[in-house]
Amino acid sequence: MKKSIRSLLCGLGAALLLLTCLPSAALAAEKSFTSMFPGYADGARDPKAAEAVLSSMGTLIGQKQTVNGVTLTLDGAIWNKDKMLLSFAIDGAKIPKDVPSDIYLNRDVMQVTLAEHQRETYVRSETVELERPFSESRAPRTQAELDASVQDQLKRGEPMLFHLPTLVRSGGKDRLLLSVSILPYVEKPELTVHMENLVLFKNAEGKYGSQPRDGCEPLTLVSGPFDFTFTAEKHLKPLVYTGAVNTTVQGIPVQVQKVTVTAFTAQVEYETLQKLDLQNDYTNETKKLDPVRLSGVWTKDGQPLKGTVEGHMGGDIFKPDPRLGKTWVTTGNTHPYVIDPASVTAVDLGGVRIDLNRLMLQENPPLQEIMIAPIDSGTEDEKKEEPTPAQTNAERAKKLEEAKKIAYQDLSAASKEMQARILEARKLIISSTSWAADGFTAYTVDENGKKTQLPHFSDLFPGWEMPKA
Repeated sequence: MKKSIRSLLCGLGAALLLLTCLPSAALAAEKSFTSMFPGYADGARDPKAAEAVLSSMGTLIGQKQTVNGVTLTLDGAIWNKDKMLLSFAIDGAKIPKDVPSDIYLNRDVMQVTLAEHQRETYVRSETVELERPFSESRAPRTQAELDASVQDQLKRGEPMLFHLPTLVRSGGKDRLLLSVSILPYVEKPELTVHMENLVLFKNAEGKYGSQPRDGCEPLTLVSGPFDFTFTAEKHLKPLVYTGAVNTTVQGIPVQVQKVTVTAFTAQVEYETLQKLDLQNDYTNETKKLDPVRLSGVWTKDGQPLKGTVEGHMGGDIFKPDPRLGKTWVTTGNTHPYVIDPASVTAVDLGGVRIDLNRLMLQENPPLQEIMIAPIDSGTEDEKKEEPTPAQTNAERAKKLEEAKKIAYQDLSAASKEMQARILEARKLIISSTSWAADGFTAYTVDENGKKTQLPHFSDLFPGWEMPKA
């Protein structure tokens, strides 16, 4: 899998815009989804099967635009679960040879918008979906209340579709892969992508990064403006299995309650069954649970397929209340290449095989993962011991300012000692910010029941590694 911002304003010269659309049949003869999305089928046991899976979620587009001598061709899109990936071929851009592949790009202007006639359907469906976690504890909204909420959201603007651009250099070809967070609330969504000034920054040591820093030289790869409008034809839904499978993993009794399989990833949610002292020994228990990860999957051919652990997929521990003594863990990984979700028969949880036929395949699972994080104001005793808000804020602000001076430095170019400092600074900044893991929708809920959606990790910290727990 390829690794899935502040901006710099650059002047635009006179632009000559050329827009053409290639027939899909002609494009199909020249393009494959494997070539449009390099790396997603590398090493596949059956390359034809991998291409078929990509095709099952793919749309051939073939729109081409040329501005100021640079041509972007939107070759196609693949749409899996809650993410859509767009592949643009780049021609005519003067990109230095030493710019690495898989590097996030800064964007001056980038918007991904849904067609006006589809927005109300999208917002209404999402509003109903997000109400699900509250259905057991609160009375459902009346139709009038739902209508008013939808209209209020529409007045505030577009549905929020997060996006992240990455430069991929493969086989002598430069591509822009644009990841867009969009859920299948609308069949065949019509999307418009607008982008201007995709930029990298080069520091004094000659290293490239996506963040503007003092002393860095900006390098505009693509100026634009570019506009592409297309309709995504296909979507591949995840397979979700739920139930209760009790087992022991590395000496810890657990109950596997949910397994989610997509073309690119697998994820397991389980609950510990033994009493854990989370209140007084949470750090040690975290280290103890950390190795209990999803190692891979088995497919219908009976062969194990080892997964790749990335970011938060290593194993997140959710503890709504430490006094409960139990721990809820979500762990997952990325397949080494794209596979058919229906071909997966079992998952490997810390060396223990969990057959999916022991769980129930859900016919209509929720479209997205939603986590609710209550705002904990602490006990009265804890409040008495706490420093005053002014003291706390001053100390926190000082530490954050120091951390920001080094957190955005190039990690790969730093010494081992400096790398440790950079990672520690990033950890402080991350822990001081509220965010949701990519692929999840999370809210804070105050004592009055008001919920506020959190931004996604990759939108706040592009290129950083998400904490494992």
